[in-house]
Amino acid sequence: ADYDFLFNKATSITKDDGDKVYHWNQGFMESTASSRRVIDFMLKNKDPRVRFFYRKNGWNSTIVQGFFDQGKNIPSFIMENINYTEENGKKKFVSWKGMGEPWVRYYGLPVEMDAAQNTAENADYFDYGNRSKLKIGDAEKTFVPFSGYNQEMIIGRYDFTLPTLPGGPVIQDLDDRPWYGMYMSTSEVNLYLAEFKLLGASLPGTAQQYFNKALRASVEEYNRLAAINKIPYYGKTYEYDEHEAAIDLKAGEIDAMMANTDYQLTGNTTLDLEKVYIQQLLHFVLYPNEQFVTVRRSGIPKENSTLIAWENFAPTVPNNAIPRRFEVGAPSPTDLMYQILLDAYSAQEFTPGSNQDGTLLNSERVWQDKNAPQFGQGPK
Repeated sequence: ADYDFLFNKATSITKDDGDKVYHWNQGFMESTASSRRVIDFMLKNKDPRVRFFYRKNGWNSTIVQGFFDQGKNIPSFIMENINYTEENGKKKFVSWKGMGEPWVRYYGLPVEMDAAQNTAENADYFDYGNRSKLKIGDAEKTFVPFSGYNQEMIIGRYDFTLPTLPGGPVIQDLDDRPWYGMYMSTSEVNLYLAEFKLLGASLPGTAQQYFNKALRASVEEYNRLAAINKIPYYGKTYEYDEHEAAIDLKAGEIDAMMANTDYQLTGNTTLDLEKVYIQQLLHFVLYPNEQFVTVRRSGIPKENSTLIAWENFAPTVPNNAIPRRFEVGAPSPTDLMYQILLDAYSAQEFTPGSNQDGTLLNSERVWQDKNAPQFGQGPK
């Protein structure tokens, strides 16, 4: 990991230059959330990166007790992870179940088509504005039950507010820090080497050796980024909730993660390739361009996977209706390059236009995508 390219846009700020040194503006990614399939996969395999990619939900044990005190319902998926006692109809939080803090605070959203309309199963996720609201005296707050992305891994000036009970203390991190990002890494290179080896390349190491090096490096790299970006809960618990735990990487966690079968190559080339691509996608969680290109070229995630399954949105949006490239606009006849542009589009077999159907943007592909598998199909 000593050779990783971690880039810092500035070490100090001498003038107001907008958001350049912070990488993005304050509201970026505010309305995004994690996928339940991805987070469940990472938790199942005790992957510490879940704590660096995503932020804890708003339900620390003090918030849970606040809902208990008022006899209010708690989201079912959170309630499943709570040990409590009950006396005279009053519940008291005792401890977290399973892996405990900080792991137990990470939940993703369902990704099935129209999941939000399935109120019987998913109302706790999508109607949290009503269901996860608590009022004490004149103060009222809403507590998000799922995990969004860790904005401070993306934005150096993001303001963090710790979840506290209505009327409770205001605990914030308002410091603006120039952002650190990862542009090339040991993990990425070794994941490519593992892929190439599985595809038959003559390389000195084994696919498992490259894969192991990549996994270990990825966790170490993101732990380092989390530390230098000073993301929430890294190295601190804010001393508000007695059950709160910091998210720092702990000794032995990487070995525990790599002991899981999902994080090992077993000699089944098809499954091993899928595992390598899945790890590429996880490594690129905070880099959507790289993630999209990896999905497009690999066909991973694939349908019916035992790892992370692709969701087929057919018949509403079948796989072949998902665009694989941007549109190219029709040139104006008055453009001096009009014929040159038409010839270039024709050579690429592109139909210029606007508001084009997804099936067209799926079938008319850029050159490097010509023979790639369809979304959800898996590697060819």
